Amino acid sequence: RQKQLTIEFQYEAEEIVSFVDPHYIQQALSNILDNAIKYTHEGNILFLLKKNCELVIRDTGIGISDDYVLHVFDLFSQESEGYTKEYQGLGLGLALTKKYLELNDVTIDVKSEKNVGTEFILQFPTVFET
Repeated sequence: RQKQLTIEFQYEAEEIVSFVDPHYIQQALSNILDNAIKYTHEGNILFLLKKNCELVIRDTGIGISDDYVLHVFDLFSQESEGYTKEYQGLGLGLALTKKYLELNDVTIDVKSEKNVGTEFILQFPTVFET
C-alpha cells in the first residue's frame, strides 16, 4: 500500500490439482512476493496461473542483470554487496525458495531485464485439470 503497487491475479484454469506441501509452497511464494515488493518501486506484480500448471510471477521492478541472474538462487548471494549496498538482506530467500520448490517437484526459472522487471516461472506437477 505504501508504494501504491497493484497486485493482480489471473487464472487461465478454474482449478488445477497438484499434490504439494502447502507450507513449503506458501513460504516459496511469500519469498518471491516479498522480493517483488522490495524491488518494485512503481507499477505492478502479476500472478498468472496457466492451464499447464505453470505459475508466472511478474513484476515491474528494478530487474536483475544478465551476469547475476545465473547466481540468483545461490546461498548468501546478492547482486548489490558491501557496506554501501542499496538493499538489505542475507541472500537466503531465493536459495530457500528453490529448495522448498524442489522438495515438491516444482521447477523454477527466472527471466529478468535490468530496469524493466523480473519474471519467475514455477512449473508444478500436474495431477488433473477441471
